[in-house]
Amino acid sequence: MISFKNVSFSYKSFKKQVGIRGTLKDLFKREHVNHTALENITFEAEKGEILALVGPNGAGKTTLIKLLVGLIEPSTGNIDVLGFNPYKKSNKYLSQIGLVMGQKSQLTWELPAIDTLHLIKAIYRIDSKDFTERLNYFLNLLNLKDKVAVPVRKLSLGERMKFELIASVIHYPKLLILDEPTIGLDIESQRAIHKFLLHLNQTEKTTILITSHYMRDIEALAKRIMILINGQIKYDGDIKQLVNTFNKGNTIIVKTKSELPDEILGYKIKRGSEENSWEILLQAGESYYELLSYLTNNFQIESFHMKETPFEDIIFNIFTETKESSS
Repeated sequence: MISFKNVSFSYKSFKKQVGIRGTLKDLFKREHVNHTALENITFEAEKGEILALVGPNGAGKTTLIKLLVGLIEPSTGNIDVLGFNPYKKSNKYLSQIGLVMGQKSQLTWELPAIDTLHLIKAIYRIDSKDFTERLNYFLNLLNLKDKVAVPVRKLSLGERMKFELIASVIHYPKLLILDEPTIGLDIESQRAIHKFLLHLNQTEKTTILITSHYMRDIEALAKRIMILINGQIKYDGDIKQLVNTFNKGNTIIVKTKSELPDEILGYKIKRGSEENSWEILLQAGESYYELLSYLTNNFQIESFHMKETPFEDIIFNIFTETKESSS
C-alpha cells in the first residue's frame, strides 16, 4: 500500500546578509545553507491501516506528506504508493488519494459546500447516482443535511471541517491523508470526526495516515504510531507498546484523615492539590500492593485511586529526552 525505502529529502536555502551593503553583496554572491528534512526513512503501511505520524514542529511530518501526494521528489530512496510513484502525479494515482489540511481549505468561502462538492464530482467523474447516494449518506452520518446549502463563511469551524472530510472522501479514495484535521475544534466536533473516520476505515478499508498535535486524535484513531524527530524515525510500532516502554510511572492519589510522612517504604510522598490528599509516584511496572497494605493498616485512608500518566506527557517526554541527548 505505502512503501518508503531509504527516503531522504534535502533542500537549500540562501542566507541573507544584514543591511544595504549585505544586500548588494548578495546580488553577486549568495551563501547557501543545506538542510536535511528527512533522512533514511523506511516504513510500510498496509491496506486498511490507520497510522499516526507525530513529532515536534520541524520534525519532517509535512515534508513526508508532500512526498506522499507528489508535491516534491525525494533526494534519495524510493517511494511506492498503491503501485505508483507519487511524484509522477498520475491521474490514476491522484484519483485514489484524499487529503485534508486542517489549516487550508478546499471549500469556496462565499459559496455553499454543495457547489464545491459538485465541482469535485465533475473532476473525478463520479456517477451522478453514486454521488447523490454517497453524499446523502455522509450528510446524515455527520448531521449536515440542513447545512449543505449554507455559504461556507456562515458555517461553524466544526461544520466546515466535516464538509472538508466529505470533499476528501466523496470519490472513494483508498488512501486518506489527514494533517491536523481537528485543529481548533471543540470536543463534540472532534468526537464526531473520530467516529466518522473509524466508520470509514471499517466499512471501506480506507488506509488513513494522520498527523496531529492533539494526542486525543491519535489515541482515538490509531493503533500504530510513528514518531519523527529531526527528520528521522525514532519509534515505529504499537501505541500500547510505546506506553509500556516509555511510561516512567503512574501516580497514586491518596486521601487521608491524617498527615503522611515524606517517605514510606522508600516511596516519596508529596502533598496533593486537594485538602488532605497525597501523591505517590510509582515507577513503571512497580507493584503497589505492599504500599497500599501498609497505608491501610497504619493510616486512616478515606480513598485512593491510580492516576495514569497522560499519553501526551509520554510523547512530550520522548521529544524532550531526544532533544537533550542530541544537544
